[in-house]
Amino acid sequence: MMTANPFFSELRRSWITQAALVIAVLYTLVALFGPWIAPYDPTRILSMPRQDPSAQFWLGTDEIGRDVLSRLLYGTRIAYVVAIVATGIGLVFGALLGLIAAFFSGYADSIIMRLMDILLAFPGLLLALAIITILGPGLGNAMIAIGVGSIPEFARLMRGEVLGLMNRDHVLAARSMGAGNLRIMGKHLVPFALATMLVYSTAQLARAVLTEAGLSYLGLGVQPPTPSWGGMIATGQQHLTTTPLLALIPGAAIMGLIFVLNILGDSLRDALDPHQRGLSRKPS
Repeated sequence: MMTANPFFSELRRSWITQAALVIAVLYTLVALFGPWIAPYDPTRILSMPRQDPSAQFWLGTDEIGRDVLSRLLYGTRIAYVVAIVATGIGLVFGALLGLIAAFFSGYADSIIMRLMDILLAFPGLLLALAIITILGPGLGNAMIAIGVGSIPEFARLMRGEVLGLMNRDHVLAARSMGAGNLRIMGKHLVPFALATMLVYSTAQLARAVLTEAGLSYLGLGVQPPTPSWGGMIATGQQHLTTTPLLALIPGAAIMGLIFVLNILGDSLRDALDPHQRGLSRKPS
């Protein structure tokens, strides 16, 4: 009899995880199909500034008369693209550096991890700001900056996982049979570390969304007139006393996405960690 996938077992037990998954799917659909379901061009001035929500403009208009709903929908795609690409950069390069450091140890470990320690000495947003200052503002540079900032944590995590696997029986057996370094790393180390890296990637997606919003808020990320949640908050805050929805709506979108990503990350961790699964089954 086949054992049920642990994540789906966790999903059946937790209504919070079910709700988070539904909301995450809705965000994803909006990110994929936003340009087709948006009622208007998000960069086009359509009406008077700061109109209240109406039948024509469901969320009103912004400070220069653009449709807020259309800009919000387009901003969802920007947030997703930045989060996925930036997390992918951190995961690929961080995992590679961590694998090399742990597998070859010695000078390779010392050099790589000291470089990672230097990068970790900077707060994530501050490091992203420094990179953006060098590369210049823009969507592509924002993704690079956020991705580079996440490399050290992925590297340290991968190094710890590989060090824990190095003395496992299947790795020792592969060595005794004459398997090469690439085969050992690719077949006997990386696949066993992927679960932990996947869980952390989910958390990093949420950080990337928040960091991109911060960069765009400061005018260093997505450049106007391209809509971004951080940029919408930056312009909307100037009218908090008269039209608070201009800042509150994109802020709620950021908060909601980060919340569901964190919930799904916790559920993945519980599903993939046997110790956590055992604790969750204990009677209260």
